[in-house]
Amino acid sequence: MNETLKRSISGAVYIVLLLFCILFSGQSCLVLFGILLCLAVFEFCNLVKLNYYIPIALSLSIYTYFYTLRTSQLYSQEVIVLTILTSIFALY
Repeated sequence: MNETLKRSISGAVYIVLLLFCILFSGQSCLVLFGILLCLAVFEFCNLVKLNYYIPIALSLSIYTYFYTLRTSQLYSQEVIVLTILTSIFALY
């Protein structure tokens, strides 16, 4: 199977899954994005040859933290600090 066909099929599956989660409930959409976050971090760690346990745990904890906050409680200072810490960790 050629690369274009694989990408087309995976894109179609992703779109169907995303539409299903959006129409089903908001919670399922957030869970889907959490799973996709883990997959993206895992793939990135494989590309740069890193141990993936700590980055996945860190990204899930940050995702869970922001998921549990209400929008009015989300301060820009927290976002800046977490972005800087994540950047430092990624550069290390």
